[in-house]
Amino acid sequence: MSAIHQTFDPERARTLSPLSELNEKNLAMICARARVDALPANGELQAVEEHRAMVYLLRGRLSLQHGRERIGEIESASEEARRPLFQGERGNCRAQAVGEALIVRVEREQLEILLRQQTSAATRVHDVRVGDAENRVFDAILAAFEEGNLQMPALPEVALRVREAVADEETGVDDVTRIVQADPVLAARLVKIANSPAYRRGGMVTSLKMAIGRLGLEATRKLATVLAIKQLFSGKRAASRRCLAKIYEEATAVAALCSALARRSGCVDGETALLAGLVFDIGAVPIIAHAEGRLDPANEERMLESCIERLSQTVSHWVLAAWDFDEQLVEAPLGVRDWQRAGAAELDLADLVNAALLHLAAGTAQDAPLPLLEETPLAARLRAAGIEVVDGRLLLEDDEVAEVQSILG
Repeated sequence: MSAIHQTFDPERARTLSPLSELNEKNLAMICARARVDALPANGELQAVEEHRAMVYLLRGRLSLQHGRERIGEIESASEEARRPLFQGERGNCRAQAVGEALIVRVEREQLEILLRQQTSAATRVHDVRVGDAENRVFDAILAAFEEGNLQMPALPEVALRVREAVADEETGVDDVTRIVQADPVLAARLVKIANSPAYRRGGMVTSLKMAIGRLGLEATRKLATVLAIKQLFSGKRAASRRCLAKIYEEATAVAALCSALARRSGCVDGETALLAGLVFDIGAVPIIAHAEGRLDPANEERMLESCIERLSQTVSHWVLAAWDFDEQLVEAPLGVRDWQRAGAAELDLADLVNAALLHLAAGTAQDAPLPLLEETPLAARLRAAGIEVVDGRLLLEDDEVAEVQSILG
């Protein structure tokens, strides 16, 4: 397969679903970033490799297969070609070119973000006057975000190295131990976690190798990411540092509660829940980095908080997608702070984060009053999972939550 020097015609794009739902500006943006590729005869596309893109057939014919079974064909002039390939499909699905073909790839995350922005009043400011400084900064951040120019924070190197190592089936405890030993602070905190009530089995862990052996490689991968992320919450200016410190403090409390809820309910493993709680507002990091130095010093902190409130949900989703996190983690921020969210029959990561946020808010003064947890649809799902809610608060073991939060802090 080879990229060719051909632009994606907006008029052709407008015939495709769901690109046809975009306004003129957003459609032009999608087309500018799309990639047109030539697919040689018998060339293949694998569904499992295309999860980050929406793939459309522009010219030619494709044979569709699931495993060894041929399930049909699609021609570029057909109604089926107006929809993306592999819609909802994963795993062993593939498409093979019958003769030469032409395809286009559209960035899935960018498309979903632009569609949400068109339909959600929450992502635009309508109630400020033209020329207002706060609104100008907000629009600048949103424009950079839409154009792909908002600088994303890099996942800390040690977390990347551990993730890459664990992805290799030949990696063992010794290999991961050597990587983590390069970061003494991370090593010490993993040992502390391995000796915490949630993981304690048998005697005390006295070495990093023992800790990783007890935790397991997959849990170590997630915990290394959790513990390394703290270094991203730093700013150049005093107002930025205060704002990020406040966000990280809340995130550690939410993460500790999410971990406890996951262990109590069994809906997801504790490490994934811990990570979801810590990064649900990670979008604040690039938002603040972009806004630094552009705000009125007298109102800088208030303006930062306002921009974060309006943009963090979507930018957090984008950051986690850029980090190639699991889909459930990438999607979780989009359901956060939707207090009347129906959700699925069982608890998911957004549910855990929302439960933690409402638990922390219960009995405290809020700029905008929040509902009591038992007044939301989430309460029924919590009770079905064996978690009681009383006076807006979750009935959990405070010692377990406090210990996890102390490790994160």
